[in-house]
Amino acid sequence: MQFVKDQAYTRPFIHSQLHGEMVTFLTQYEGRIVCACLDPDTNPDAPNIVLVGGPTDGSEDAVTKKARLLAKQMEPIPVFLKRDSSEWVYNGLYRCSELIEDRNWLEQRAIQAGRSDIALAIILESAEPLLATYLLTWNPNNWQWKNLEQQVRQTAEGRPIESRWSCGNTKRIIPGDRMFLLRQGKEPRGIMAAGWATSEPYEGPHWNEEKKKIGDTANFVMARFDRILNPEVDEILELSNLQIGPLKSVNWNTPASGIEIKEGAAALERLWSELLHLYRPVEDTSGELGAIEGELRISLSRHRAREAWLRQKKIEQAKKLSNGTLPCEICHFDFLSTYGTLGQDYAQVHHIKPLSDLTKPSQTVLSDLAVVCANCHVMIHRGGVTRSLEDVKQTVKAGQQ
Repeated sequence: MQFVKDQAYTRPFIHSQLHGEMVTFLTQYEGRIVCACLDPDTNPDAPNIVLVGGPTDGSEDAVTKKARLLAKQMEPIPVFLKRDSSEWVYNGLYRCSELIEDRNWLEQRAIQAGRSDIALAIILESAEPLLATYLLTWNPNNWQWKNLEQQVRQTAEGRPIESRWSCGNTKRIIPGDRMFLLRQGKEPRGIMAAGWATSEPYEGPHWNEEKKKIGDTANFVMARFDRILNPEVDEILELSNLQIGPLKSVNWNTPASGIEIKEGAAALERLWSELLHLYRPVEDTSGELGAIEGELRISLSRHRAREAWLRQKKIEQAKKLSNGTLPCEICHFDFLSTYGTLGQDYAQVHHIKPLSDLTKPSQTVLSDLAVVCANCHVMIHRGGVTRSLEDVKQTVKAGQQ
């Protein structure tokens, strides 16, 4: 049967067409995986990233065996996403492009998904008749995006932006092609927005006012951006993360807008999905974040995204300076030395400058952070105040005398 994209089906109906079990998320029949039925509650980045539960000690159970079977399978499978107890929405045909077993990567994803049973992960890529992926460019030195912050907040609220964009000499774009927007000319440089083409290229008066005055024209395409980030405030996909693996072949220094990304498009989609995951509001301990609306909620999401990204960068910096260890900057306690592999790569990161106002974006750099142990972190903040690192160091010295 030909399933219709975005249409809902019941599990019994899917089973009647594809056979196999109805109770597992990877359905197997006659030695192959015939479909995946994924619940966004346990797989928040489905269908691109599928977190597979199972033993975390390297052994296998029935589910991880199915995941490995799918990883070896060239034949694509239909993927359904759960919308209700009896509604599974058809998302399209996908095949496995990568099987991930790196424990550090998996543990980070498990924390983000609120799970503790992740044994491995499957990266799925679309196997539909492929539309092309193109790179649009923006250089703030050449054109001022005056309403950027307004559009950032609009897309953060789930309201896409449709706008005209220069596409260089490219005339092959068709509606539905994937669009990524690259910021150039000014640091940080990298991918800051993504969306879809909603028109074919067309010719119009040049975007540059001086060239427009003398009658020059340019090619444009209408693009619908689902998410835009502000590089001055938010974390974007910086060039250092784009010049590796299959994306190395892309000319990230291109002066022209509209080049096609022929290799690495799936890798770029994955990186973008992982970045946007940071910007999802996370419930606080009271579970009442859902009641926060508007500006505060958006600012809180942006703060948490920046904090998560900077924390990882600070950990990496500290390890390089300490030969792979993470000693507390106050008392020198090291989790790895005490707990062995269980404590590897663990430490807490303290903001030297208190983040007292989440409603106002603020620029934080690595020197504003400190690597500390859990005990010292508690002492810094004990009693509702924020003590300096030096004050707590002196307290530790006094206690040791």
